[in-house]
Amino acid sequence: MVPKFVALPGTAAIRVLIFLEDNDVVAQRALELSASSLAQLSGSIAHEIRNPLAAVSHAAQLLAESEDLPKADARLVDIIYKQSRRMNGIVENILQLSRREKSRPDIFDLTGWLEEIVEEFLGALPSMKIDLDTGTNNEEVLVLFDRSQLHQAIWKLMENAQQHAGRDGVAPLVSIKMEHLLETGNCMITVEDNGPGIPEEQVAHIFEPFYTTNKQGSGLGLYIARQLCEVNQAELTVDSSPGVGTRFKVRLALARSTVNHGDRLANDSNP
Repeated sequence: MVPKFVALPGTAAIRVLIFLEDNDVVAQRALELSASSLAQLSGSIAHEIRNPLAAVSHAAQLLAESEDLPKADARLVDIIYKQSRRMNGIVENILQLSRREKSRPDIFDLTGWLEEIVEEFLGALPSMKIDLDTGTNNEEVLVLFDRSQLHQAIWKLMENAQQHAGRDGVAPLVSIKMEHLLETGNCMITVEDNGPGIPEEQVAHIFEPFYTTNKQGSGLGLYIARQLCEVNQAELTVDSSPGVGTRFKVRLALARSTVNHGDRLANDSNP
């Protein structure tokens, strides 16, 4: 606490008003302002980069279509094209951070939603093997979350799992599991890969912006996923077993809670 003294008007006696200011609150506000300003600046820079980057990528694509292009030059053009795509991914992630909208949560069935996003992901990567487990019953699992932001977060987790799945002698596999935690009023989505795992000293850093263990990664995907979860009052955590795989867990709130296992949903009785 930092005291501030303000003299009050009056002639009879000395009167002073004392304000106690919490340094932690002031520091947090300053940090939020700095983060907001940085996001706006980064967004402006990314926007300016995107147009010339698109021109470079398009030029590389046209060169690659040339019939007279030597093989050695074709390899260089391919490098330009791939790196342009990578840079464009970084630009899009930065723009997504800078223009992130407020959460607009609504209630929807997570079981059907997960089936849809897995089908969509397999449509983009038909060779990928994904094991989806939504439980043994067919009951609705209603959650409260911004549907678009949950899509972005889970998609990024699935992309990350796809990039790291598989190891020597083991075919790539991504597992997605949903657990209905009635006792706590929460639901858990686990996205797991069967890759080599993350070394213990790196686990604490993987949600930091621009930190990546993948040479082709931007280091922003997991950071954005956690930000999207936090703005919806959800929790994104990770644990990893070297030589076995990595598990990302999203704990989010159920839209309704139960009194006990034998009762109907408590909110069903509300008008």
